[in-house]
Amino acid sequence: MNQQSVPPLMPTGSKKKKPKGCLIAIAIVVFLVLAKSLGGLFSGSSISESSDSTIKHVEKEKIVISDAKKMEKTYNMIKEDPKPLTKESKDATEINIRVAVMKAVTNIVDSSSVDKTDSVVMWVNKIKKRLPVYQSKEFPILRKAYANIAKNLMWENDIDVSISGNKNNILTMVGGAFATNKNIKTIQESMIDMLSKLRFKKTIYKWYSGASEFTYFDIESPSDSSPITE
Repeated sequence: MNQQSVPPLMPTGSKKKKPKGCLIAIAIVVFLVLAKSLGGLFSGSSISESSDSTIKHVEKEKIVISDAKKMEKTYNMIKEDPKPLTKESKDATEINIRVAVMKAVTNIVDSSSVDKTDSVVMWVNKIKKRLPVYQSKEFPILRKAYANIAKNLMWENDIDVSISGNKNNILTMVGGAFATNKNIKTIQESMIDMLSKLRFKKTIYKWYSGASEFTYFDIESPSDSSPITE
């Protein structure tokens, strides 16, 4: 299944009252500090780098082990349900690695599907059946971990981050920085690659917690069970 494209960055809905005067000025200052502190957390590049490294390592094993044995080892990586990330996680490194593993499994299955050896076919079929189940359990865990890391990073700038949805696929940010559309657009653009890779479905921005009107973006990401193709 092909990965769905992310639509042009326009809010799906916008419902917010604008604060005036010094509140906007304060919001801009806070946002500038926030944007500097975010660093690479909202960048998708680290996932790609970790993915490439993991894939190269796994594919290198083709030289020293049989195809059937390689497929068995691949299956063993995903046969158990994924566990929550370590509580000590301060950045997205562990998230990147776990996305890279799922991508590597997909690549290995694709490259081994042409082998018609009975033992290889058996393992390929087992992996194809198990991988969508594994991903459906893994992605909600990764999204929750990502939201927790962002929350810990952003609290110093009076930005609250929360996650919702039955699959942890809605990310909400609340803070004075989001009193302006420019700030919202900047943050959304900086996050969109990572949000798509982790298959979030929506982001919501409020400039204060009690706001009944807000801005939100729908994200056209694949389902959690779809193969990772990028």
